[in-house]
Amino acid sequence: KLNRIQLNIAFQCVMKKFNDKNEDIIVRKSSAESIVSIAVKLSEAQLNDASKCLVDGLNDEQEDEFREDCADSINELLIKLNRIDENTLSLRESLEAALTIFEERQFNDTFMLLFNKFKDADSIESDCVQCLRVFLQKSNDQQVNSAFKVLANGLKGKNGHIRYLYAYVIGEIAWKLNEKQIEEVFEYLLFDRDHIPFLNLYLDDMDDTIKNFNDKQLYLFTKYYSQILKKNNKAVEILLAMSKDMWRRVIMYIKEKEKRKLIDKKCTQQNQLNGNKEMNNLNDIHMEILALFLW
Repeated sequence: KLNRIQLNIAFQCVMKKFNDKNEDIIVRKSSAESIVSIAVKLSEAQLNDASKCLVDGLNDEQEDEFREDCADSINELLIKLNRIDENTLSLRESLEAALTIFEERQFNDTFMLLFNKFKDADSIESDCVQCLRVFLQKSNDQQVNSAFKVLANGLKGKNGHIRYLYAYVIGEIAWKLNEKQIEEVFEYLLFDRDHIPFLNLYLDDMDDTIKNFNDKQLYLFTKYYSQILKKNNKAVEILLAMSKDMWRRVIMYIKEKEKRKLIDKKCTQQNQLNGNKEMNNLNDIHMEILALFLW
């Protein structure tokens, strides 16, 4: 076990190795790991030096793998700091901010690299398409949101093959999309054969899927999907599931509306009454349109 003087000497040695860009890359990677292990046992000043050193490594001009190793070392340092000292909040916040910027840059670079190859793909089985699919499925919500803006825009194109590719990838990450994004996809889709990959996402477990749609999504899904139902062998099954869920929603809607009427009668304040009516009008629009499909 090293004493404090020996730890300090070792720390200076590994810092020197890490910062030497002429040093072998394997040695520099090992130094990053050693910096974390030693720094947490030394003073606050040396801990700050170690943190700055690793953050600088995120922008190192050497290979990507080295920068990723620096990111891993920062994550390890954050774990250790959370365990040993509550007075390092400022340092932890700066490290987390640096990691966030690094991860965003890495995501953007990787996404654009895959996306540029994806646009020239021959089919959805192409390696570049599958790589983009896997990459986005492993991405966090914020990253998916950024990628979605690019992919959704591709649905507006005139090239049927390109729309087919975009629809496929969006379908593969649909479970990561929020309500607004799903609605946006429904409104963008032309609902021809080019977008069947996206729509097929909903065929395997139609009952559960429809129950998870909000009223606007169910309305849009019914409105557009009905145009190609006649081309699908599951048409009867899909229509039955939709009809069943629509009736359930309309009944609940009518019950809720009657309940609101009773509440309105008891309201004595005109402002509250007007406010409720305005809110009701906003919430009722898509349900009333949806109900039309049942007659």
